Amino acid sequence: MKVLITGASGMLGHRLAIEAAKKDFGVFVAYHHRPIKIKGCFSLPLEITSIKKIEEAFKKIKPQAVVHTAALTNVDYCEENPKEAFKVNAEGTKNLCQVCLERNIKVVYISTDFVFDGEKGMYSEDDLPNPLSVYGLSKLEGEKAVEKLPDFLILRCTIYGWHLNNQKSIPEWVIANLSSGQPVKAFTDRIITPTYTGFLSGLILKSLDRNLSGIFHIGSHEPLTVYEFALKTAEVFSLDKSRVNPGKMSEIKLKAKRPKNSSLNPTKIQKALNIIIPTVEENLLQMKKERELAKKWIN
Repeated sequence: MKVLITGASGMLGHRLAIEAAKKDFGVFVAYHHRPIKIKGCFSLPLEITSIKKIEEAFKKIKPQAVVHTAALTNVDYCEENPKEAFKVNAEGTKNLCQVCLERNIKVVYISTDFVFDGEKGMYSEDDLPNPLSVYGLSKLEGEKAVEKLPDFLILRCTIYGWHLNNQKSIPEWVIANLSSGQPVKAFTDRIITPTYTGFLSGLILKSLDRNLSGIFHIGSHEPLTVYEFALKTAEVFSLDKSRVNPGKMSEIKLKAKRPKNSSLNPTKIQKALNIIIPTVEENLLQMKKERELAKKWIN
């Protein structure tokens, strides 16, 4: 299968490309402003805010499926720059879907737990979204565009992994600070069900193999606070847990509201693919083993 991955220089995009290349997919990796070359993949620039440029790219590569990971994901930046957030996350997704509809191409859209308000927790796919932030709203608008396609897959998740740039997922932030002797203050009033990009990448490819369609939630079966997640990260990476301190969202001036409990129930995807969802510790151990993985695959 010929697969186009948008946002290939991002945390999930590059990890997915590596996994797809391992499994002999025909992999096209698209980037916006950070060029990337991955072994076994064809690399190309792509501006999703331009239908014309999407059409030109698709005429050349003729993908059979698109995994859309490209997005503005900095929650506070989106809150301060709503026009840009909607242009990329909503309009960009709409443009991509329009071109895919014309060519009968399946779209896998990576969405977020931020589409929920966090008042309930362990959300199922039947629960109604109610975003609190511009980021959540823009991603939900992207979902609505994808849902108009005859064949689509929306995966809502809270992801972490290794970045190729200066951005940091929660474990990377914990590792960087504790490794340099700095303390970490993590929220006790935000509950999540985090998923490692390595596991998620394999799940996405399996979903394509099975031609899975619809909306699915992905996350650990064990909801935990960001503070508890930081403690587990310190333990797995053999770092000083005593430097991980509890804190609250109310103590920090955040530009965008965060849902207090945006944990996701993964039962539906588990049954659909007949898989076992790894524990948080198992995913962190996989992350630890793959610390140098990108260096072997990215030129």
